[in-house]
Amino acid sequence: MQTLILELKEEIPEQVISEIGYELNRLDDSITRAYINPYDSSKIQVWYFTKFSEEEVKSKVMQTVELRLAKLKEKYEKCDDETPRQASRMINEHMTLLHAPEQLPEANGLYWVDQDGQVVLGNILLKLTNYLDACFRELSGSKQVMDLVPPTFLPIKFFEQNQYFTQYPDHLFFPTVLKDSDKEMQNFKNQVDPETGKPQEIKEYLKDPNTTLSPATCFHVHHFVQQNPDILRNHTHFSAISTCFRYESGNAFLLERSNTFNMREFVFYGSDNEVDSLLNEYEVKLIELLNRLPANTRLNDCTDNP
Repeated sequence: MQTLILELKEEIPEQVISEIGYELNRLDDSITRAYINPYDSSKIQVWYFTKFSEEEVKSKVMQTVELRLAKLKEKYEKCDDETPRQASRMINEHMTLLHAPEQLPEANGLYWVDQDGQVVLGNILLKLTNYLDACFRELSGSKQVMDLVPPTFLPIKFFEQNQYFTQYPDHLFFPTVLKDSDKEMQNFKNQVDPETGKPQEIKEYLKDPNTTLSPATCFHVHHFVQQNPDILRNHTHFSAISTCFRYESGNAFLLERSNTFNMREFVFYGSDNEVDSLLNEYEVKLIELLNRLPANTRLNDCTDNP
């Protein structure tokens, strides 16, 4: 794996950083990761496979940026300032079922806190998120679905059994704590700088983790079923919501997903025909619910398979 930092002649406008970043991370199989520095968007860092030359990768990235920048600039120049406010008001008017303030600020509701992909949702985007989950709750209530609210952690053994460490080891966050013996705890305190409060060393004082922060909600369902196989005699489809933790290349700068996010998933067990039938049935109902929004609806197939 090689890394390359490209410097543009000028910074990428703030409005289009996320869209160009999204495009670069899906360019082709030569690039594994691309990062646009939000504090200096004239710099793009790219990770790529060694079988591709630096010039080849640089050419692809620069061409993509120039083409996308021209199209995106044109799109944003055509949008007047009233467009986002109109959309905000329309969504606000259509969400009367939520117990939220009647009037919300019209400012953007997504605020980036730091480069680690941590975000705060507020304003209209939080209200939209709550509405979408209300749709999913209504969907699960219309069927004989077992609802689960799983914990945050999953045992490492679960990921070992399912070969996750050989496919997506870079996605995982491992929670750990300081060694809890009195001696180790005192040694840790003694090496903390009294002026800055910064410890000189942390790793050697940490316990080895035996759990992970779950990267997806469906894993909790599968683990639950593995531990309770008899449950499938009476329940074959489940709904669950949990906080997920996943490190991906676009976390820190794309509006696609943050390092931590809430995910609701429906999981079906059965034959291929049974599952396909359920998916089609749920899709029709879900589109009916989403069509209440003043926006176009599109469903995409997705997979984590490499």
